[in-house]
Amino acid sequence: MDGAGSLRTVDSTGARPSPNLSQTLPAKFPPMNEVPGDLSGATAGSGNLLKRSNSPERMDRKMSVSALEYNRLVESERMNSAKVEELTNRLSSFASKQLKENNPNIADLSDRNRPTKLGERFEQIYDNEWSEAFECVTGVGGEFREEDRVVKVLADIVQKVYEFCGDFAGQQLRRLESYFINGMTDIRWSYQSSNGDNTLSVHRNPEDKAAFYELPRFMRESMRSCAMASVPALCVMFKDHVYKEHFAVLPMKPRLEMYIDKCVECVFLMLVQQPPMYLRFPVKGDKMEYSEFKPFRKKGEIIDLCVWPAVLLHKDGPLVSKGSALPQ
Repeated sequence: MDGAGSLRTVDSTGARPSPNLSQTLPAKFPPMNEVPGDLSGATAGSGNLLKRSNSPERMDRKMSVSALEYNRLVESERMNSAKVEELTNRLSSFASKQLKENNPNIADLSDRNRPTKLGERFEQIYDNEWSEAFECVTGVGGEFREEDRVVKVLADIVQKVYEFCGDFAGQQLRRLESYFINGMTDIRWSYQSSNGDNTLSVHRNPEDKAAFYELPRFMRESMRSCAMASVPALCVMFKDHVYKEHFAVLPMKPRLEMYIDKCVECVFLMLVQQPPMYLRFPVKGDKMEYSEFKPFRKKGEIIDLCVWPAVLLHKDGPLVSKGSALPQ
């Protein structure tokens, strides 16, 4: 008997029996195996909602939206990558130009007329056209029967080509600068007036030197880029004037003319580099510098005759290609 005065039964084992929940729950609670109708309806409705959310039509719409978003992101990434590449190339090009400007030690490997290539071509002239011209001049006879005389006249031709091309390059640069300044300050505008007449308006501005501060650099670069356009006329001018004045005793032959034309082309291209490349012509009595000149026929310590000039990257600059000299 408990404190409330009620009796509790105990089985033979001494354990208390499990309570009957259906008897202990209040009458207002239905049995556990019965589900109210409204709750059953809610459950069924939830099942239908789940089925609708997983329906093929809805999944297709999700996949469609996702594919559009993916394509948009891919296109955006592609455009951004293109912009980055363009800006990188522009920055690289600008940095390259700044680095190469007035710095001959930095070579543009895409330029077939860069200094190292010109040095190689100049060496090839000595190996090929010089040898052909040597045989040609030797066959003339007379005073040119002596080899030393032939060697000297061929070297003298190269030196005159060097002087001629250097003088012309300076004149051409000044002329181009003058043309450009005149075109930018002598303002001319043609238009049709209201009465139908063609009219030209002209106004001359005073020259502003500050406005043309960068002009010499741009003109030199333009000369270098377009130098080959001047070469054919330079070859004709040299042969018509310089050659006839200094080498009239030597008749012009096809192989000799080829030698001259090759020298004019290569030397002019070297002189329009920035800074200009430099040809070193040793004179009689100079010490034989084997680091710059190869001996011609024999070795010695003192130079007797220049055979072929050495090529320097610029005046007092590093050696590009060796020359040749005849020692005493």
